[in-house]
Amino acid sequence: MAKVFSFTSVLRKNMMEKDKPDLYYALAKSSGEIDIDEMAERIQRSSTVNWADVVCVLRALQTEMIDSFKKGEIVRLGISVRFMSLCAATAYSSRRT
Repeated sequence: MAKVFSFTSVLRKNMMEKDKPDLYYALAKSSGEIDIDEMAERIQRSSTVNWADVVCVLRALQTEMIDSFKKGEIVRLGISVRFMSLCAATAYSSRRT
């Protein structure tokens, strides 16, 4: 099954070569948001693990990711999911809506 996501292109300065023309970059569009409880509910429905255990693991993962971001480490989850420490300031600071 193909994975489809929405994106838009934005014109930004060429940060690698500032004397070169601006470049278009893909920017992912959000289609909503999900909290840890809903994520645990979905995982529970598709596995043999109960909701409470899933929440414990997800919270431990969250803590470990924040600690890794503080150390400047890149966190890799699976083939195409990568979180960099640049995200840490946003993820760790107050929630934006």
